[in-house]
Amino acid sequence: MDLCLNASSKTVVPELIDFVKCYKHVCHGKQCKTGDNKCLGECIWSRCAGFAVKCNADKKSGGKSCATAWACTDSCKGDKAIECMSGCYKQLSKSAQTDYDKLWYCLANSNAKQAWADCLDESLLCVSGGTTGKNSCVEVSVCDSKCPKGPNGDKFPCTSACYGKGTKAAQGQYAKLLKCIYTVQNTGGDPGGTCGNDVVACAGAKPDGTKGTLGCQEISGCEKNCKKAANGKDEACAMQCLAKASKTEALKWWKLAMCYGGCGGKCKDSKDPKCNENCVKKDCKQQTLDCLS
Repeated sequence: MDLCLNASSKTVVPELIDFVKCYKHVCHGKQCKTGDNKCLGECIWSRCAGFAVKCNADKKSGGKSCATAWACTDSCKGDKAIECMSGCYKQLSKSAQTDYDKLWYCLANSNAKQAWADCLDESLLCVSGGTTGKNSCVEVSVCDSKCPKGPNGDKFPCTSACYGKGTKAAQGQYAKLLKCIYTVQNTGGDPGGTCGNDVVACAGAKPDGTKGTLGCQEISGCEKNCKKAANGKDEACAMQCLAKASKTEALKWWKLAMCYGGCGGKCKDSKDPKCNENCVKKDCKQQTLDCLS
């Protein structure tokens, strides 16, 4: 914060006040227990750093989009991280800085343990630049599935670029799906089972009773053929096949697939060769019967 203090030698700027409030009331007051310095450090970086970044930028701006801030700040490490991040901020246009600020204010004011789930709209707005395109929610999902992870293991900038290519309706569906997944993951739940309706909505499954739609068992065959054609790569085959099914059948298949996936996770390190088979018989009996009906 030294740069910020020097830049405002005789005036206490609002961003400095916001930083102190975030540190004192959010990190110290809500998110972290007294003496938990690890939590405190993580909280400051994930919720309060934006205020220091803005303060140190000293009201300077450039012409770059909000999306560029992600790649730029990802490279900022060590003792000079805030100074480096402020350099990234200075390169943003005034409107991009406004979008970037909205994200940090949201993070600071979120009561969630993992604030990114609360601030997904602001994150997507920043990184996509508020653009829209012609792609459906399924096409956004296919694009996202191909995104490589960045240097910090984060593929969010790429995800948001895919999001920016979607129609307004597709963006709403995909944002709702991502919010569900992040929220459930943050609470230790199963996003597969909980977010089924959002997955089916994103896929654009057909209304029940529509002729020519795939049944639950046929979805499995469709997915296998899709993966085979893609040489085993994940190209959101499930979403593409669910789009060809009715809503009820799509939801049946999704619940069964998530149950199978859960068994795969449970038996990953098991030495019992029948672990997965026994798990499926025990845990997925009802889902299997529903799919066959």
